[in-house]
This record gives sequence, C-alpha cells and structure tokens, in this order.
Amino acid sequence: MIAAVYAVSSVFISCSKVENDPPTIDVYLNGTQQTTLEVDPGSSVTVKIDFKADAKIKVIEINPPTGAQILKIEKDFSPSNTYHVYNGSIEDPRGTTPYSVSAPAIDVTWNIKITDKDDQTMNQIVTVTFKPIVVVPPAGDIDTWDNLVLGSLAHATSDGSSCASIDGSVYSLSQASANSAKVDFIYFNGSSNPLALAAPSNSAVQTLSSNAVAGWATKNATKLGKLPSVTAAQFDGCEDDALITTSVTTTAVSADIVSSLAVGNVVGFITASGKKGLIKVVAVSTGGAASAENIKIDIKVQK
Repeated sequence: MIAAVYAVSSVFISCSKVENDPPTIDVYLNGTQQTTLEVDPGSSVTVKIDFKADAKIKVIEINPPTGAQILKIEKDFSPSNTYHVYNGSIEDPRGTTPYSVSAPAIDVTWNIKITDKDDQTMNQIVTVTFKPIVVVPPAGDIDTWDNLVLGSLAHATSDGSSCASIDGSVYSLSQASANSAKVDFIYFNGSSNPLALAAPSNSAVQTLSSNAVAGWATKNATKLGKLPSVTAAQFDGCEDDALITTSVTTTAVSADIVSSLAVGNVVGFITASGKKGLIKVVAVSTGGAASAENIKIDIKVQK
C-alpha cells in the first residue's frame, strides 16, 4: 500500500491601504495661472479655480471677499477628473466658462479649501490687490515779474539790490531795511562770490555795505539752487506751477547763495514761507562803471 502524502501550503496576501495624494488646486487670474494679481482700480477680475484629487472630493469651500456669499459644496466628485468653479456651482471637465467677479477697488482675498474622502485637505489663498490711485493735483497759478533790474550791493549803484518775489518789488538798501520781511534775495557781484544771488540770511551778504543787512529785523532764509535741467525756453513756456513743483525740490534747491550766474541760467528758489519759484537770468552787466553793475531777471513764482 502506497501512502500518498500531500503537502499543503498556505499563501497569505496582505492588502494594504493605497495612499492617495492630497487634492490639487490651480488658480487662474485673468487667464494666467497665478495666485496673486495687481490690477487697476475698478477692473473686472476673472477667477478660474481648477481642482482634482486621487480620491473623491467631499467638500470644497471658497471664502470670497467680505459681503459675498461663501461657496460650500458637499458631494462626491469622481476621482482624477479636473473640475472648476463656475458661478457658484461645480462644472465637469467639459465646462469652459470661468467664475467671473467684478472686484471692488479694495484688496480682496479668496481662501480655497478642498477636502477629499481621506480627509486630506489642500488650502490656497488667492489675493487681488489694486494699484494705488495716483491723484495729480491741478497745476496752481503763478505770478510773473519780467525785466527786473537788480544792482550789485557790493557797488555804488543806483539800482536796488533786494527783491521781493511776492510782488516783484526791487528795493534800495534803505527801503529793504524797512521791508526786510518781504525780501527773498539780494544781488551782489563780489570777489569771492561773483554774480551772486543770496538769501538775506547768507553770511557773506551780511558783511556788505557796512554790515547793513546784518542789522535787518528779518533776514529771510530763502533757499536757492541752479537748475541746469530747466532751459530758458521751458521757463518762458511756464504758465502755471507744474514746472516749478517738479523741478524746485528741497534736494535741488538747498543753498543760501548761487554765484557765477550767466545769461540763460535758471535758478530755483523756495521762500521762507515755503513758496517756490524760478528765476531766469536775462542780462548781466559787469566790468564797466560801478554804478552799472547789475543783473536783469525774470521771475515766476507760486501765488
């Protein structure tokens, strides 16, 4: 008798849980894949949100800007398909129309959260910011004073040396002392400071004519500066304070004296009260009789 021996083997197959990747979110703002966008105030912003997951999606939440309805949809979406949001509902892959909003002129943020059946979540923040509104103030009115002749304070000239830009007055030394609060600058042709316009507060001008200016009740600290970028033609075409406000800055106009002036030079100034203006050198007379040492200027100043 032959005994048959059968060997029985058992094979155990372990089934492990398949790990799914978390959901993905792709955001398109105005047709470009991006999550931040800067636009002009009042612009219409198109927001397209695409999402998919390896596992079924349970919940999609979109928290739009304040005042808008929160979109929260709970349902099963087929895995591996791409869906997108359209006007408060979910479109299948055949949908092509994005979710459009007309955003207000304030920065807005959407917070997107997707949860799949494995309770894996994906969050995405979308931000639309608005460019600041640049308000350009209207140009202001100016006063124009033409062909003012100032004599050199350093010479025996009959022409007044002191000028008040507020009304175009030119004062002799005695007149200037009585009107010192109005005087913005003084002309003199000195050895160290030739062909110069100086603020009454300047130390050099205060030593001239027996220290006359040093005794004034008011010595205005006018700021002056040559403006090589401003041409005589631009000065002539200036009909409001647009050129003045752009060219006369505290950086370009910061001295209390400008010297070696020549015909065609444009000088910027800021008065002690803060008004800004331009001076154009029209003519310069030097080298003759002391009484003929003078400068002719045009002035344009803010009202």
